[in-house]
Amino acid sequence: MVGALSHDLSHPGVNNHYLATVDHPLVKEYGKISTLENMHYSRFLQLLETPANDFTSALPDEQRQRFLDLVKSLILATDMAKHAQHMDSDPPTDPYELMVFKLVMAIKCSDFSHCMRNFRMHHIFTDMLKQEFYSQGDLERGLDLKVSPGMDRGEVYASLAQSQVWFLENFIQPFLDRWAELSGSSTVEGFQALLSRNINSWKMLSFEDAKLKYTDSSVPVRLLSKRIKAKTVAEMSAGELRMAKVLARAHEFADR
Repeated sequence: MVGALSHDLSHPGVNNHYLATVDHPLVKEYGKISTLENMHYSRFLQLLETPANDFTSALPDEQRQRFLDLVKSLILATDMAKHAQHMDSDPPTDPYELMVFKLVMAIKCSDFSHCMRNFRMHHIFTDMLKQEFYSQGDLERGLDLKVSPGMDRGEVYASLAQSQVWFLENFIQPFLDRWAELSGSSTVEGFQALLSRNINSWKMLSFEDAKLKYTDSSVPVRLLSKRIKAKTVAEMSAGELRMAKVLARAHEFADR
C-alpha cells in the first residue's frame, strides 16, 4: 500500500525519455536509469524526515531498512522500461524473494488497473493520460524535438483507439495472464473479462474489422466513422465524442 501511494510522488508530467533527451536536472540528480522512479522514492524518504510522518521510527533498524528496501523495489518496478524484465523473470524459490516478486507483479497490476475497469471509467483515465501525453508532445514540438508516439495533439481519434488496442493486447493482456498464473486468484478472471471487453470497445472505436456484433446496428458506426475517422480529438464536437462513447458502452453491455 505504501509503495502504491508513493510511486508517483511529485511526478512532473513527462516521462523518463523526455528527461534524458533534454538533459533535465532530475537526470543529473537521480541518473538516467529509472529517473522518475528513483525520484519518487527519494520524495518518500523526504516525507519520513519529518518526525510526525515517520511511521517506521518504532521499527528496529534492520526491520526498518528491509521495509524501505521493499518500498523502493515496488516503486522501481513501475518503470515500464523494465516491463519485459519482470515478464520474463521466473519466480524465485526463496520465500521472501518470492513474496517480493509477487508484490512487484501486484503493484504493476494496480498501476494498470484502469484498463480492467468498466469502459466508462477506463475511458476517463485514458482521457486524463492523453492530456498529459499531449502536454509532453507540445513541449517536444516547442523544442524542435520529434514528438513521441501517442503524444501528438494532432492524432486522429481512430489512431488513438488503435493505439489503445495495441497497448492492451501486447502489454496488459499478457501481463494479466501471467498474474493470473502467479496469483492463483479467481478474481483475476473478472479482470480478464473486463479487459477483453475494453479491447473490443476500442476496436469498435478504431473502426477496425473486428467482426463485432453491434446490438445498436452497424449503420451508426459507419456514419460515425465517416464523420470522425480523420478528425483529431480536439476537432470532434461534444456530440461526436459522446456518440463514440455511447457506442462503445453499448458494446460493453452487449458483451456481458
